[in-house]
Amino acid sequence: EIAVVHNYIALSKIQLEKRLHYKELVATDVLHLEVPPMLIQMLIENAIKHGIATLKDGGSVRLEIKKSNSQMIIIVTNDGNLTSTTTGTQIGVENIKQRLQLLYDDQARFELAENNGKVIAKVEIPLR
Repeated sequence: EIAVVHNYIALSKIQLEKRLHYKELVATDVLHLEVPPMLIQMLIENAIKHGIATLKDGGSVRLEIKKSNSQMIIIVTNDGNLTSTTTGTQIGVENIKQRLQLLYDDQARFELAENNGKVIAKVEIPLR
């Protein structure tokens, strides 16, 4: 999944050039854990498509993955705001919610919030 994200970032940097800044903080103890296919890539894609690409000067995307208690926490933060994302179809967001519900019932969580010019997508998945 991380390799797919790296490929997507590389392609996006070609398109957006210096307008896209990417930072990754992935704990080594989560690299062997499985996530639903394309989950992280979809979060990154939404951050770039609905966040960075809409900003004249671009901005940054940050991926953080860590363990906390019995959960894997995936956080994607990007410059922008949620009001610009409401013009989309919200299919990606709904897809994430539905997949998490099907795979983990009520044990997984997905949150999308805005705070001080940043959009934060947070996924919590139970460790099995």
